[in-house]
Amino acid sequence: MFVDGSSKVTFEKADAAFHSFKLYSQYDYLVYLFVSILNPKEEIEKILCKYPNTIVHQINPLIGLEKYSEWMLKYPWYVIDPKHENILTFQDDSAIIKEGWEDYFLDGKWDYAGSPWRSDITVLTKNGPLKTLRVGNGGISARKRTAIIKVIEYINSNGGQHKYFTGIKINDVLKQQNSWLAEDAAICSVGATFDLLNLPTEEQARKFGHEPIELSLYMDKENETRPWVMHKCDN
Repeated sequence: MFVDGSSKVTFEKADAAFHSFKLYSQYDYLVYLFVSILNPKEEIEKILCKYPNTIVHQINPLIGLEKYSEWMLKYPWYVIDPKHENILTFQDDSAIIKEGWEDYFLDGKWDYAGSPWRSDITVLTKNGPLKTLRVGNGGISARKRTAIIKVIEYINSNGGQHKYFTGIKINDVLKQQNSWLAEDAAICSVGATFDLLNLPTEEQARKFGHEPIELSLYMDKENETRPWVMHKCDN
């Protein structure tokens, strides 16, 4: 699943991510491409020409991380065929860099796997703080569809995103006092606190992916600590 509502998706920007997904996956999986209705159609046609196993859904523009996260927390999961239980979310600044990511995710029996954050994240709610985490970066992440739906349903049962969340602490320092949380922090924190998600440990998550990844590690294909996926490279 590739989501970008910025209206700025181009073939040139998306090609590397799509290519890596096709190159290092066991099968030629469907890609669900969600793009703004204002995105240049000729760029999407270029993507479809090279990657025909792609289903395009046009969405209203998502301006900034806040609107993207809100969309992900309200996302109509029924658009994706229910037979697809395991979903990889990826973006144009992410890539799969070696084969075997599917087996690593499935063998772990996790509901969500993403690289560790660089800081401890504590999500605040109207009912108090949730479990402090360092696991769950969503830039490129593997997710079980039914488990994520349960998390979103829990959030909605507590009034929805803007009535439930009140802020976030990073390394125990208050950084945000509003409900516009990043969707990955919201989903993983709720899931971990209320046993709705089986998450990897920080060490297991680091084996799955890095954000950012050091260029030297990215290039070192013989290094056993090299992860399966990456989201952003260092300088």
